[in-house]
Amino acid sequence: MVREKWGSYNIEGWGAFFLKEKLKLIKGSLKECHQRHSQNLIGKCNTVKERMSILYIKGETYVLDEEKANGVQVQGVKNICSTIFNHFSSHFRHVDGARPGVDNLNFCKLSVIEAASLICFFTVEKVKQAIWDCDNFKSLGPDGISFGFIKQFWNDLKDAFMRFVSEFHRNGRLTKGINANIYWFNS
Repeated sequence: MVREKWGSYNIEGWGAFFLKEKLKLIKGSLKECHQRHSQNLIGKCNTVKERMSILYIKGETYVLDEEKANGVQVQGVKNICSTIFNHFSSHFRHVDGARPGVDNLNFCKLSVIEAASLICFFTVEKVKQAIWDCDNFKSLGPDGISFGFIKQFWNDLKDAFMRFVSEFHRNGRLTKGINANIYWFNS
């Protein structure tokens, strides 16, 4: 369905607008499809509630009454909670002491060739690698499009993404509606 819909949308404009509008239309189509396939949702919710109730009852029958802290037996809910709280809060206490600084450090400098390599165009391989390095559900934005979706339909979306990245590299402008989440190309 995604491939069919993606190819059917005729959007004119520069790369960022083109990509944003196509993703927005895809999201709408997926939402309609989801609504058609999510019939009897109330019945499914009731089944889940019943199963959760059973699990809750099972959880109430198991009582946490003993725990070891530093090799010493701790008993009672209040003592266990206190021991756990103290254990984890100790990790976040401020410790006074000498802190490292950057004074008198000699930083490496880039050569002219290295500096020029920082502004070269993005290749398909680099963009794909940046996307594949991200978790499938990372940076799920307000458009609802995840990296998992982009990976699954990469062959269909690749040209639009490359057009967007190339135009952004060339003129440094984003269209309204595309925010600063572009950072993942540089990570």
